[in-house]
Amino acid sequence: MLAVSPQELSAFRTWATALEADGTRVALLGSPDYEEDRYQQLYGVARGVLTVDAHVSIASEDWFVDHTMLRAPGGGGLPAAIRAAKEELHRQLASAVLQSPTGGLRITVTPQIGKKAKERQRYFERLAVFGRQAATTGQPVYGLGEHRYSGYR
Repeated sequence: MLAVSPQELSAFRTWATALEADGTRVALLGSPDYEEDRYQQLYGVARGVLTVDAHVSIASEDWFVDHTMLRAPGGGGLPAAIRAAKEELHRQLASAVLQSPTGGLRITVTPQIGKKAKERQRYFERLAVFGRQAATTGQPVYGLGEHRYSGYR
């Protein structure tokens, strides 16, 4: 489910991991956008009425969730900021990935659009600390503010 959109799947996994870290059970039950016939039968709604990305159970209560991507303010620099983040974090975390029990890391990044070089570098260094901690412990690491999540995959 949600396999049609890697961004939706990644967002769902990150969101569910954060909820589960707080002790809330989360389960992906379906994807009404991609299973229209199934949801038409389940709820008696016409095709095209229930247009959401995910049907989830949160603490045994059903919810419907829609994932939306919006262009960031000043988003013209977004592709370059994403490339810079990938390059810098790959450089800083290459050895940490080798320590990870799964051989990989997943880090949620806020692209640093319009930031000065020193600000970007400090941000990436803080993320790298979280990434190394996640790799060493094999557990998700949550930060505050701009740096939200690092974990193994």
